[in-house]
Amino acid sequence: MRPYALRGSDSDWIDTIVDILPSATQPVVTSPTLAYGTVGQHFSYAATATNSPTAFGVRITLPAGLALNTASGVISGTPTAPGTFTLVLEVANASGTGAPREVVIVIQPAAGTPSITGGGSLVGAASAPASAGDGSLTGAGEGVAFSPPLNNLALTASGQVSVPFSFTLAASGGALRFLASGLPEGLALNGTTGEIAGLPAEPGVFEVEVAAANAAGNGATVTLTLTIAAAADTPVITSALAASGQVGVPFSYTAMASLAPVGFTAADLPPPLTLDSATGIISGAPAELGTFTIPLSAANASGTGGTAVLTLTVLAAPGTPAITSAITASGSAGASFSFQLTARNSPTTFQISDLPFGLSLDPVTGLLSGTPQSPGNLTVEVWAENAAGEGQAALLTFAIAPAAASPALASGVLVEVAVGAPFAFALTASNAPASFNHSALPTGLSLHPLTGLLSGTLAAPGDYPIIVSANNVSGPGPEQTLTVRAFAQSAYRDWALARGLTAGSDGPLNAPYGGVINLHRFAFALAPTGGALAGLPVPVIVTEPGGTRYLALDFTRTRDLVGVTFQLRSSNTLSGFQDVTATIEILETLDATTERVRFRDSAPLLPGGKRFLQVEVELAP
Repeated sequence: MRPYALRGSDSDWIDTIVDILPSATQPVVTSPTLAYGTVGQHFSYAATATNSPTAFGVRITLPAGLALNTASGVISGTPTAPGTFTLVLEVANASGTGAPREVVIVIQPAAGTPSITGGGSLVGAASAPASAGDGSLTGAGEGVAFSPPLNNLALTASGQVSVPFSFTLAASGGALRFLASGLPEGLALNGTTGEIAGLPAEPGVFEVEVAAANAAGNGATVTLTLTIAAAADTPVITSALAASGQVGVPFSYTAMASLAPVGFTAADLPPPLTLDSATGIISGAPAELGTFTIPLSAANASGTGGTAVLTLTVLAAPGTPAITSAITASGSAGASFSFQLTARNSPTTFQISDLPFGLSLDPVTGLLSGTPQSPGNLTVEVWAENAAGEGQAALLTFAIAPAAASPALASGVLVEVAVGAPFAFALTASNAPASFNHSALPTGLSLHPLTGLLSGTLAAPGDYPIIVSANNVSGPGPEQTLTVRAFAQSAYRDWALARGLTAGSDGPLNAPYGGVINLHRFAFALAPTGGALAGLPVPVIVTEPGGTRYLALDFTRTRDLVGVTFQLRSSNTLSGFQDVTATIEILETLDATTERVRFRDSAPLLPGGKRFLQVEVELAP
């Protein structure tokens, strides 16, 4: 049967693919993932984690002799058995349980204990050495606790049903006795000599745990893999090992085998299917859909042959619903989520095997909704039902992205506008802003809450601070002060605005805040897109009748400026320039908007002296 989740007392949990990551506030294990100890000696391992953990736990049984303090996370005690143990450590705090982490504890045997080093086998009259390899083991036998293997040594041996078998263990370190667990029927261990012998009674592959012991204790456990073949001349299943059927539809499968079988066996048949042991026919009308594995074997006068596995796939009954919605549902942690399940053939209810925390399913409408709490991927089964029965399940993957960071404004902190002139300025922010917030706005301005467009007209000059922020699915971002600076109209600002020269081109319009290049271009009649500032003031020496000499600056400027002043300044040392009263002479009128002028120093040049002049251009208050 196909296993279901949360479907009643006879249900099993479905196998799912889960990769749900912890939220930022859940604890994350930071302690080492490998620790060592020795049998008979005190052992201590302290689990640690971020974000103030309050409880610790392990999913797998600790090595014998060790215990976990669930409050402090300390694993301690005196181990009694060697082996390599893989634990799954979990840590929790007030926000929930963080991601589990594997921790490997290696317990070395006590000093002086023996070690299995190999062995030799004898099947009938043939003899073959055992081979080394990797293996795993669990379980206990003869009252002795067996542990996971401490090293990679593993042994293999083979035999046949009803054929005498012998395999003798070898050990170093003064072994006094041998131990074994998981021997197949018909075989036994001589604890003194280490010989495993007998007549195997059943075919198969068996994982046998073996170890050696002496007065110092048990040595490390090693896996002996025994492969027991079926008896000679026993039947072998020859029929196909895959079959399919449908819920409620009569089904029949005939098992066949070689060497004149007289009987068949089948295990784990889904009800109500039955086996006719004489003919090998499996028949009935399957009641539940799913994929089932059925071990088959046949017997004849020589015995029972080896097992083959039949895979039976049972599909939904005719007329049952089939899921038609998408196979992936995407969302973000902390954000509202909605996904509609759909199916053909008039579904009456919908079912799901598992859900991310924070989501729920409306079984009548098929609507999945809620707010997922953690990011990650979760693959589940969904199916629908109607009067004809339960439909075929489909896989649905929830792809939940991490919560978006709160938005941060990225559109600057200063906007400069002209008094009485309409303007528009768009707020922008990172991390997908959905809306914008603001404090009280000055008269004449408005801010669109969805687009973040600030627009309007200011009637008076001055600085107008506005507190702004942005929102997204994670909530509001940090607040920021946006200053709207309004200037009185001037010839310079008219010139700059007409050319689109705003804060985005060489700085704001006013010189003290970075618009020096724009202001120079205007004041000295330069091209507004020019590169090098050619045509700036040129020094000349003017000699008056009588021989008195003066230093002057000749330059081209825009005529009849409003809101812009030129100030001549002088210094004898290239520092400490002082304003001076200049003698201004118009040298030439170039056109209707520009003229060539001379600004002459008020103090004459002295013999052997130095004089430096500069013209300061500034906006009038």
